[in-house]
Amino acid sequence: ETTLLLEAPIGASLFETPAEALPVWRTFQALRPTLVLFANDPQLLPLPEEFLEEAIRLVQKGSPDQLARAVDIQSSAPIVLPAMTVDAALRAGLFSRVVWVLPVDTDPSGLSLEVFRKQLLEREAVSPEEAESFILAEGGFHGSVRGIPLQAAPIANIPPIGGPVVLHIDLGYFQPLYKGEIKTNLYGLVQQTLLPLAEHQLQTLAVTLSRSNLGGGLPLETRFLAGDLARIFAEPHLVRDQMPIAWQRRGSILYLENFFQKDKILELYLEMETESPQDPSVQYGLYQVARQFKKGDEALARLARAVAVDPIYALEYLALADVAEEKGVPGKELEMLEKASAALPRNVFLRLALAEAYVEEGEKKKASPLLKELAREPWSAVYYPGMAGYLEELRKRP
Repeated sequence: ETTLLLEAPIGASLFETPAEALPVWRTFQALRPTLVLFANDPQLLPLPEEFLEEAIRLVQKGSPDQLARAVDIQSSAPIVLPAMTVDAALRAGLFSRVVWVLPVDTDPSGLSLEVFRKQLLEREAVSPEEAESFILAEGGFHGSVRGIPLQAAPIANIPPIGGPVVLHIDLGYFQPLYKGEIKTNLYGLVQQTLLPLAEHQLQTLAVTLSRSNLGGGLPLETRFLAGDLARIFAEPHLVRDQMPIAWQRRGSILYLENFFQKDKILELYLEMETESPQDPSVQYGLYQVARQFKKGDEALARLARAVAVDPIYALEYLALADVAEEKGVPGKELEMLEKASAALPRNVFLRLALAEAYVEEGEKKKASPLLKELAREPWSAVYYPGMAGYLEELRKRP
């Protein structure tokens, strides 16, 4: 069954990376729907030849656990990276067509076929032959990738889309469009994006959303938006009605940040906490405010509360480790890296960063078991070919 997008409720699936949405997408393979993609990156980086057959097999027929391991960028041996998501989906035959909504705010006269082709080639998203297949017509680009039609246009110019669709929104889509609350207004931008989409009356099979914080592509400050988008799809009247009070407060906070109004920002966050005490984005906001007030202990306590609900917020400890290193605070860099690694134990790169810091600080006894553990990881020879040698070099440092 399909749902008329933004007319009837539909549950959206939230993921960290776009590749994690592949199990949902393949559910509809027999229907060969259209993929409607809101993203800053078309995710068409070609799969490495070494993984091509295996990746296609996993996307089509792999068990959920196998596919989850294949797309896990926290592991030492991923197969499909986030930037390869749509490439993998097309090679596996999941879609008959792609409509890529471009994150540009321009009229058709501002589009350049030469620039579009150049950008795709620089990203290694297409072959020279595929780049040449594109033409500029009707306010958008029309061409073919991996033998599948692809159309790319700003939201105002996307073509009519008949038949069933799968909608995917990566939060990176909004990054080039959002110029700060004074110029843009975040929730206004969301409305300006979704209202034209509603006019297309898309027969929707599924909606998937990716936050893209884990790979460092987007700051943690953006993380809350995925949940708000999911709520809009579940309660489509919100795209037309007055926004909920919590969103109004969030918009006010984004506006007040331009004027360093930390007292008022704190007041608004405390109001949000009263209504949603378990919301990790609110705790993360209170952490940021406590830092501005130079209340270090309270800030760390707030961050710990956010991490307890949503461990991805532990990536903030990496930023704090950098601050500790810059300021030369004894022991704090290691403490922050330990907290990050403990919160995200599957993340081999956090363990590697911690091992490097132990070696740098002369903590060989703490570094040794970590390095042995990391050496036993099945590091990908394709993505991390020099890792075994690097770990050995770390182990031998005096």
